[in-house]
Amino acid sequence: MRYTHRISSERDTMSDHVTDEGSKSNKGVGLKNARLSESSRRLLEPVSEIYHSGGLDVTAPFDTRWYHDHRPDAPELPTFDRTGALALRVGNTRRLWPHFLEALADEPHRLQSPDPLDNWIESRIRQALESVDVDHHVVWGHRPLRGNDFIPLQSVAEAAGLAHVSPSHLAIHPTYGPWLAFRAVVIFDRDGPGGESPEPEPRPCDCEGNCRDALDRALEGDDTDDEAWRRWVAVRDACPVGDDYRYSKDQIRYHYDKDRGFLAECVDQWQSMSQ
Repeated sequence: MRYTHRISSERDTMSDHVTDEGSKSNKGVGLKNARLSESSRRLLEPVSEIYHSGGLDVTAPFDTRWYHDHRPDAPELPTFDRTGALALRVGNTRRLWPHFLEALADEPHRLQSPDPLDNWIESRIRQALESVDVDHHVVWGHRPLRGNDFIPLQSVAEAAGLAHVSPSHLAIHPTYGPWLAFRAVVIFDRDGPGGESPEPEPRPCDCEGNCRDALDRALEGDDTDDEAWRRWVAVRDACPVGDDYRYSKDQIRYHYDKDRGFLAECVDQWQSMSQ
């Protein structure tokens, strides 16, 4: 099996709110302290809560202008011809995994998809938007926006003041470290929060050494061998932040090697444990 890794469009990022074992539950994840108009809050809250209930428990609003100012060299997000449009980033912590396995147990045909996880995430994100009466556009982390242009989702998090991009190209949160994944951005035909972007969090760690060394080892390795995915996990493990939020072993393995046979085994195991 050939393992491929795309640094420039890495979907892994951070969250300012997480629900998981041993942590606090947050309804309206990411919206509580956001600088939003009342109408924008009414728009986003039900969407965020649907995502949260299905394991997409990392959501937070931002203004597209913040990203464009931060990365003028990067592909632009759609804005509906606004200076800054309201946008919602959508991602997950390790909490996604049991929801995903349950969905596959209920809908086993999804295992035949080239990428069952991306297929299921697309359906969940679109489902929550069915009742939204405002024009919107979804930018996916796993698809190019146009041509070969992927939106650097880690830069979106950094522009919103939510994370710092480390030398390993992962976005690192001061509490949860690298153990989150950014799946999509939903842009709405409505003005964004405006003003200046939020002040960034203090840099969570000085990772100039270990994570960069781990990245170099992963880049120098043979991506065709069976251990390639473990070298990329080591890049994440090199970060000293967020150990308590590390993915389970099964989630880590599937996240990196995308082996549908292994995923089917995980679903069978989940079914046997839930009976």
